[in-house]
Amino acid sequence: MYTYEPLRKGPGLDFRSTFTFSNTGKSASSGTKYSAVSIDMEPEFQYMNPSHPWWVTICTGAVQFFAYFLFIITLPFSAIVCFKMVHQYERIVVYRIGHLLPLKGPGIVLILPCIDRWNKVDLRTKAFNVPPTRVCTSDGGLILIGSVVHFRVQNPLRANNSLKDMNHSIRTMAQSAMSKILSKKLFSEVMSSGSRYNYDIQTEINEVARDWGLEIGRVELSQPVAEVSPPVQQTGFLDKLKSGFGGGGDVMGMTQQLLGFAGAGGLNQQYASMNKVSETSTNIPVVDIEKEAGDLINAAGSVIDEDMLYNVDAAFEIKLTDNGNYYFIDLKIGGGSCGKGRLPVGTPDATLILSFSTLHKLLSGKIGAFSAYNSGNLKLEGDIKTAMRLEELVNHLKI
Repeated sequence: MYTYEPLRKGPGLDFRSTFTFSNTGKSASSGTKYSAVSIDMEPEFQYMNPSHPWWVTICTGAVQFFAYFLFIITLPFSAIVCFKMVHQYERIVVYRIGHLLPLKGPGIVLILPCIDRWNKVDLRTKAFNVPPTRVCTSDGGLILIGSVVHFRVQNPLRANNSLKDMNHSIRTMAQSAMSKILSKKLFSEVMSSGSRYNYDIQTEINEVARDWGLEIGRVELSQPVAEVSPPVQQTGFLDKLKSGFGGGGDVMGMTQQLLGFAGAGGLNQQYASMNKVSETSTNIPVVDIEKEAGDLINAAGSVIDEDMLYNVDAAFEIKLTDNGNYYFIDLKIGGGSCGKGRLPVGTPDATLILSFSTLHKLLSGKIGAFSAYNSGNLKLEGDIKTAMRLEELVNHLKI
């Protein structure tokens, strides 16, 4: 009998082989027989540990003896109840007097009466749908997207001890992973080729699922549905700075120009020219907000029809932050109405607090309700989903 010995004796190192070798059985090739030593699947799980106080050990042994005795004296009737058939694709997790036993199956498994609690685990691959989830992309768009997740139980002991509701846990994790991955992408990228992120989402879910004893085999994203398009990009500070320096160049080039102007004493002249351009561009004629807002609301009232009333079925109040005036759009009662003031009948389903410029962009379709709310230009009292129904009215307006 030949066995490997440890190279160094100590608590930290152990170089013993997982195989033992013996020359008792001759093989056709080398004349040596190999037999694998069994390794516990889950060494971190403590099975029935005998290192209890002596009285606990005696009580446990007495209870087990009584269970075996009850099984024997009630044969053959007890065999019908206590023997469980476990198929090749199944395993049974058994708790005996609250202690976890090694994994059982496949074959016939004995379940002792009164003291054993068991759970059968299916090892085959399963799939389920993840309900559509709203995801806000990095450029302010809003999409509705779901997925199909294929998974299997890789470690029945860990899965049974870690999860109470397996499907709910994976579904919640899949929704979280979709939001985390897709929220970093652009609206156009997700809408054009969202399926290319299947593997990224699968890897993200697997990082947590492996700790639960599960393995995610495949993730298939559904076709995304656009709910809110991203807002139109506005000219930022960097674009204004570029226009002040002739409309071109990168940041490093503009920095060198700034340093050159500062050394030559021309920075003040360039700054003055930029201020002049800015003053010219911001010299916008004063608008009669009350009159213009009234015209917008009247234009909205002229396109109300029965289909719109059926689809929206909500009443709105609009408060302008410029002058504090209230306006209402009632798409709920009667044939619908719009006007200045508070809602004449009932209470509003949503109150929009915004400036006149934001109202104009909202009703003209240049910006969506969710994008305005997300950017802070729109304050809302009520449900954001109800406010988004205003897009039905916007689609009929021609401003």
